[in-house]
Formats: sequence, C-alpha cells, structure tokens
Amino acid sequence: MTQGNYHTAFQMGFRSFPWSAVAHPLIFVAIGLLLVRFLKDRKPYLVIGIFMASLASLFVLLSLMNFIPKFLKLRSAHVSGKGSTVEGLSRIFTRLRY
Repeated sequence: MTQGNYHTAFQMGFRSFPWSAVAHPLIFVAIGLLLVRFLKDRKPYLVIGIFMASLASLFVLLSLMNFIPKFLKLRSAHVSGKGSTVEGLSRIFTRLRY
C-alpha cells in the first residue's frame, strides 16, 4: 500500500472532544435566559425560564465533569506514547461503476 491509500479514522486532538454532547444543553440555557429576560413580568414564564436554565446548566456541568477526565486520560496516553495504532482494511465502500 502506498501512503495515498491510508485513511485516518480517528485522530486525538482538540476536535476529538465531544463538543456536541456538551453544547446541546446550552440551547436550553439560552431559551431559559431569554424567557427570564423578555417575559419576566409574566410569573409562569419567569419560573419556567429559571428552571429550564438551571437544569440545563446542571446538565452542562455534569457532562463536563464526565467528559473532561476521560478526555485528559486518553490525551495523556496518546502524548506519552502509551496508545496503540491499529491498521486494517477500511469499511468505507464506494459505489461500484459498471
């Protein structure tokens, strides 16, 4: 195989952190804060906004507490050379041309 036939399936770095899992609850934080900001004269919306923003903030903190130690452990193993490299056939199929 030549160098051009290789495909990197996973690379350890800043982009490999699960940002989407952390960022999804931030949408609900923003919605809750918007409810608090613009509908604060209506009591039910104020309570719902505070509850939504608080609960979503809790989810963000819990997900960060879960993902950061795992990521740092994997990153440390990669940087120190304790990780391993796996090579094999790729399962990426292209359309056959007849």
